[in-house]
Amino acid sequence: MKEHPPTVFLAYSLGDSSVSAFFSQLAVVLSRSYKVLVFSDKKNPFPFVSESIEVRYWPSPRPTKYKDYRFLRKNIKQYRPKLLLSTFGANNLFAVCGYANKVPHRVLTHRTISSHFATTAFKVLRKKRVFRLATGIIANSEATKEDLVNSFGVSSKKIKVLPNAVEDPMIENQRDENCIAYVGRLSKNKGTDVLLKALKNVIKEKTKVKLHLMGGSQGDVASYKKIAEDLGLESHTVFYGSQPKEQVLDLFSKASFAVVPSLSEGFGFVVIEAFSVRTPVIGSRTGGIKEIIRDGEEGFLVTPGNVEELSAAMLRFLNMENATAKLGEHAYNRFLNHYELNAVVDKFASYLSEKINS
Repeated sequence: MKEHPPTVFLAYSLGDSSVSAFFSQLAVVLSRSYKVLVFSDKKNPFPFVSESIEVRYWPSPRPTKYKDYRFLRKNIKQYRPKLLLSTFGANNLFAVCGYANKVPHRVLTHRTISSHFATTAFKVLRKKRVFRLATGIIANSEATKEDLVNSFGVSSKKIKVLPNAVEDPMIENQRDENCIAYVGRLSKNKGTDVLLKALKNVIKEKTKVKLHLMGGSQGDVASYKKIAEDLGLESHTVFYGSQPKEQVLDLFSKASFAVVPSLSEGFGFVVIEAFSVRTPVIGSRTGGIKEIIRDGEEGFLVTPGNVEELSAAMLRFLNMENATAKLGEHAYNRFLNHYELNAVVDKFASYLSEKINS
């Protein structure tokens, strides 16, 4: 009688994002040794070519209801998975249902730090209990690991640090030496207001510079356009709102450099996206950002929230000869060595296989 390979469940949102691309590639790699069931809260078709991969869609838009628990329990009883791996909204359900139904390995990914979101004592307690039910937790940076230990009391022995990763887009565009790129939510926590104030200082010396801001809801765009107008930056800012990944990479590949001025950050996805197209980054010396950027090599690090320091770093870059080419090559090499999709996925898959075979 033919023995069937063990089954693995993955939960993430199928779609056109770097996170989806990462976990979909992980599903492909795991399918070479295991049967893989992908659970998605979004009904976006994905062209999996492997017959060892099947897709399931949660009954709810977000898997937090009892009907989602019953749906997962039914699949667990049918397939008897050896391991569950989840991210974002499915973490609670995978941990609780997996524990209750005796799935041997329950691995959660933790990709942000608690200071980013408003929380309550109840939510912290709930998260602590969820983490106790996990047999392993993957943090995307040392900063995220530290937050797990300090904010939720997770044992460091339970945590494995594996960074986020993106594929090499192999994009090359003509650079605009006066183009500065910002990609992300428009908010105080992301340092958007600090960046605009720093830009006001920069244009006193560099009058042709334009800051291109990509991201944010319509309401946020309107609010920050008003801030830019009040600072006299109408002709030095371009707001695009939220755009697909292809547009993000296109902007990065045309920019002289990118700025990531977050006050705190678990990892800094946009940093490695910029690196993937040879674009240096000026980033805050905080969280995962300072783990990716080496000051003076792939860009510069500045104190979070410090307008004068940020504007000085931007002017330093703009006054450097061949700065984009020199620092951009360092950025691309760092990307290839540490944050390229296939290499990191292989490390992820090896860690999960060790869990299954232990």
